[in-house]
Amino acid sequence: MSDLVAIRDHARFSGPTMRSGVVERSRLDDRYASATGRVLRVLAPAGYGKSTQVLRWVVHDERKVRWLDLERIDNDPLVLAHVVANGLADRRRDNVDTAGGGAPFADVSQLIAYPDEPFVLVMDDIHHIVSDESAELIDLIIDRLSPDSTLVLIGRSQHHVGTIARHRLHPGVIDVTADDLAFDIAETEEMLTSLGLQPDIDVITSIVEQFEGWPAGLRLAGQVLATRRAGVDVSLNKLGDLAHVTDYLTQEWFATLDAADQTFLAEVGGLRRFTGPQCDAILGRHDSASTLRRLCRDELMLIGLDQHDEWYRMHAVLSRWLSGQLRDTDPDRWREIQVAAAAWWSAEGDPDLAIEHAAAAGDVDLLEALVLQHCAPYAARGMYRTLERWMEHFTEQRVRNSMALKQVNAVLNVGFGNGERALSWTRLCRAERVPVDGSPSSIDDILSLQADALFATLEHRPACELVPIARNAYANLPPGEWRALACLALGANGYLCGHDDAIDLLREALFENEIAHATTLQATAAATLAIVLDLEGSADEAAELSRRANCLLSTPLGKDASATAVSLAIASLVDARSGRHADGITRRDAARSKLANFDRSAPWFGILGLIPLIRTSLLLDDAPTALELVRELERKIEIQDRTTPLARHIEQLRCTVQAANDVYSDRSWGLTAAELRVVQYLPTNLSLADIAGRLYVSRNTVKSQVAAIYRKLGTTSRTDAVVRARTAGLVTETPKVT
Repeated sequence: MSDLVAIRDHARFSGPTMRSGVVERSRLDDRYASATGRVLRVLAPAGYGKSTQVLRWVVHDERKVRWLDLERIDNDPLVLAHVVANGLADRRRDNVDTAGGGAPFADVSQLIAYPDEPFVLVMDDIHHIVSDESAELIDLIIDRLSPDSTLVLIGRSQHHVGTIARHRLHPGVIDVTADDLAFDIAETEEMLTSLGLQPDIDVITSIVEQFEGWPAGLRLAGQVLATRRAGVDVSLNKLGDLAHVTDYLTQEWFATLDAADQTFLAEVGGLRRFTGPQCDAILGRHDSASTLRRLCRDELMLIGLDQHDEWYRMHAVLSRWLSGQLRDTDPDRWREIQVAAAAWWSAEGDPDLAIEHAAAAGDVDLLEALVLQHCAPYAARGMYRTLERWMEHFTEQRVRNSMALKQVNAVLNVGFGNGERALSWTRLCRAERVPVDGSPSSIDDILSLQADALFATLEHRPACELVPIARNAYANLPPGEWRALACLALGANGYLCGHDDAIDLLREALFENEIAHATTLQATAAATLAIVLDLEGSADEAAELSRRANCLLSTPLGKDASATAVSLAIASLVDARSGRHADGITRRDAARSKLANFDRSAPWFGILGLIPLIRTSLLLDDAPTALELVRELERKIEIQDRTTPLARHIEQLRCTVQAANDVYSDRSWGLTAAELRVVQYLPTNLSLADIAGRLYVSRNTVKSQVAAIYRKLGTTSRTDAVVRARTAGLVTETPKVT
């Protein structure tokens, strides 16, 4: 993950720089003082001095302070988890490693709940967080907040506030709103006095009323009023006219700068955040660093983002105004700068900002090239929200005219759980492919092989027809995410066909995805291999692979993404075998729901996903659900070869489920979860006392449960109970006795 966004991490935890002449608003200090162990939300529109006020508080705090400047890319849950964990990890002596992407949400939970020392975590611009997954991370941080620490959320608003009512009870939420931040008469007088004005009470009251205490507007109004000393007549009743304020910026403030500074500021106005070397590279200059330091020092609406005078941004009012001016007066130069900025951010390893600049330039060809260059690693790591945002820059016609963009749409629909639509886009790609029987010699060849990999993964056909397509793609694609996908499709479809090399290919797919750092595909490959190995009798290795798959997906992504269905399916079986029945039921039902999204696509996915769900249902004594799942499975395998080893496994499973339902339909009893755990030990040679020791209960408890089992099964002996339980599918594996 770190290679995707690391360039931005250098300036994401320093916070803004405290400037002179700040109106302190000390009347709000008790809000911060009472926020220890709680959440402090500072929410107001732009220009209310939210960050400035929080900065004034935290600079005097003896606790460690971490300031995270949120951006649109943080709406991707994996990015947000990465930067939060990295920002907090240096507080820990054990140096938690979050770069591998294994379980970033678990790292955040640990760092928040068990800090070495109290901390203040400031998350600025919280309004950028709009996705459900990233909002869930915020909720996790709040839930695990240590009692001596404080979480400060700053922004124009906070989306997904459904849990705020619960958080008000624990740990507690303190709100600072626009009404609280608005300048009162005394604060407005202090601000105007700092500008060299000596206004009377009527002037102050008029300004406060017109701007309703909005600090940025008041300062701009004060700057306009200051021109009275130069003989400029300003009507008080027009100070609230934002256009008038903009005219002042244009005619008075900007005109005071020399031509070189005017040109420089106009050109950096659309760069969002920038450094001296970056401006030199993009604008073709050699003195940008010194110019930025001077303009920032003179407080000409440039904001320093670190303590080293390296990173800056422009005040939003000024940025919008200057950007609009340059677009209107010199559109060619505007586009030239945006294209150069896109190239710079792409070279520095931040494709998200590169794509934003390409979109601003209106260069659709460059935009498409950047998306295609970076989409594979983002998709393979489950960063679907970011990809979705990138694709919003294209018209539907542009997507339909591009085979590569159609592939991105197919992958996105897989990630968001629309298997039928993913297959529809895949078929459109497949229709445009050119035959490739060897190493690709052009971009069209690579795109055609990628289309084959998608086709072999998603097409609803007999596996024997898909294996040659997957094998050709795997043999000829270059190493990376697409080759790893082809290998997974080859191994999975090969297993459905009964090929001897299928398990080896699935192991190879797991290795390929690990090398490519393809988190979601790696988890799917591990889970698929686990299901196959479990069927072939290697339950211990299957359980370890299941743990590995779910560790990779221990984020909200793992809960919501449909591609995680097979990981949840095998995990439900491991849970049921371990006696974690509630977890088994939850994961079984979630996996079943996700598999339904691929009802008419990816047959291998549905077949291999349903098998552990059936076995889980048997272990949970849920014969009716097992029968429903068997019927779904039989419908899915209608087009497959019925003579393979897998087909025989499925037939044996069907017979077991039918026997269990025969017993279930005749019975008036039902074993409890505790009794089901005891049943698993009846086939062993363990005594009742030994069984009690294994289950951490008393011998009398086990004795009572065994008596209940005999009664419900209609037997009088342990031997008969074991036979009846096996017939009913209540015992599938005997626990190991050592």
